[in-house]
Amino acid sequence: MLRALADGRLPVDPVVTSVLPVTRPAEAFQLAADPARSCKVLLDFAGPTTT
Repeated sequence: MLRALADGRLPVDPVVTSVLPVTRPAEAFQLAADPARSCKVLLDFAGPTTT
């Protein structure tokens, strides 16, 4: 299963309901604690990119 996730053969986008910046962990945990509002909540550690 992990290999399928890594290879992109197992799509995860349909279950990701929220992506929040790492600077908003409290909001992310509130969302994750409410199954009526979310399925999978991710914290984005990448931050904004500059070009």
